[in-house]
Amino acid sequence: MGTRMTLHRHYLIDASALVPFFLPEAGKPRAAITRLLRLRDKGRANLYVPNFCMAECSRAIAELTCKEDAASDDSVGVYRGIMDELVDLVSRRRQGLIRSLELRRPHLVDIETIYIAQWRNPPRDPKQALSGVDGLVLAMAKRLMEEYDREHVRVVTARAAVARMCRETPELLPPAVYTPKDPISEPLRRP
Repeated sequence: MGTRMTLHRHYLIDASALVPFFLPEAGKPRAAITRLLRLRDKGRANLYVPNFCMAECSRAIAELTCKEDAASDDSVGVYRGIMDELVDLVSRRRQGLIRSLELRRPHLVDIETIYIAQWRNPPRDPKQALSGVDGLVLAMAKRLMEEYDREHVRVVTARAAVARMCRETPELLPPAVYTPKDPISEPLRRP
């Protein structure tokens, strides 16, 4: 039997998967990003976050840290500390462990394809419909898949709607890693 070689993958991480990384009580979703960072350190993965997801991360982190006492210096301090860690993780001027992907015109054009696919197979629960941000993330994933092929790209998300679209439209989108349930496994292939 031949030896197994590692497969290099490209992981597109959305805000729903990235925010729990900064919350100690997040458990499995936090572990998913930790595992991806280890794969990146071993040279087995490139990690990306859409630049517009930084605003979504900021909103979610502010909501989680400041919702009970927004005026408190402690709440604001916790928020700023987490945001500094996030920027450190993504900023090219700092660690830059996760690359920021810029939104470009082709992504906006691809939004139509994403929503037409959703309309052809609508979710049973209207609450599981894609948001505008979800559509943009998936448009970026589509472009990454076109560049690197389906086997080499994954969308990392905690949104069931995003995972469902990836699962139900394999001709259009790469597979998803649904962080509340799916493990991040070592990308391997046989020679």
